[in-house]
Amino acid sequence: MSEREIEERPWSEFQEAGLLWWINRSLHLFGWAIVVEMNDDGHIERAYPARCKFRGFAPEAETRGFRRLTTYLARQSQALLKGTYVETASKEQQHGDEGSDEDREEGS
Repeated sequence: MSEREIEERPWSEFQEAGLLWWINRSLHLFGWAIVVEMNDDGHIERAYPARCKFRGFAPEAETRGFRRLTTYLARQSQALLKGTYVETASKEQQHGDEGSDEDREEGS
């Protein structure tokens, strides 16, 4: 993969955006979680997948998680749309490209 397709980011950014909480909400369903261990300075020392017995988070954590994730999405929405299917589909419509026969058969 090219550098344009993958850009390594720090775990702290992932966590602060609310993405760690969001992913763990989904993983809890299967008895899994991504655990992040932090040092006394608040820096992440390591992260790893783990089995867990609990499911979900306390209401306060849920509220905080939704706020963080909503803020992240609001700030990143234009960047997220750039280069996505939405942009590709828009360009295809402008050029009159309606997709392949297979796409039309599948209802895409």
